Order: sequence, then structure tokens, then C-alpha cells
Amino acid sequence: MRSGSIGDAMRQVLPRARGLLGRPAVLATVLVLAGGGSALVLVPLFGVPGFELGLALAIAVGLLGGGTGIAAAAQERRLLTGTLPHP
Repeated sequence: MRSGSIGDAMRQVLPRARGLLGRPAVLATVLVLAGGGSALVLVPLFGVPGFELGLALAIAVGLLGGGTGIAAAAQERRLLTGTLPHP
């Protein structure tokens, strides 16, 4: 791998991530997961520090992550076929 700044390696990733976050459903999913993860820090569910956060977020990402994956696949298909809008 070529040495350089992280911006060189992330040149394709960051515009695609920005494009995904521009979709309201994806942004809502990210905000729900971030808010839920932040709230779980204050609520120990099973008395084991970190266990409840990891378990609950794994379940939440499993349930809510499909929509983000579908949106990412649709965006990539638009990029590869050359149809608009581009991120």
C-alpha cells in the first residue's frame, strides 16, 4: 500500500458516505443507533459493564442495518450505471 495521507485512501469512501447520510431514512437510522448507544451507557441492563451496550447495539444494527445496506447498494448501482443523482 502506498504511504500518504488518509485522504488519499478515503477519496471514494467519504463522498459515498456523505451521499448515504443525505438520505433521510439512513440519517434517521444512524441517529437512532447513536442515540440508543449513548443512552445505554447510563442504563446497566445485566450489571456487566459494556455487555449490555454491545449486545443491544448488535441487535439494533442487525435489525436496522438492512435499510442502510439497501440504500448503499442502490447508490452504488446508480454510480456504476451512470444514472443520476450521484453522491
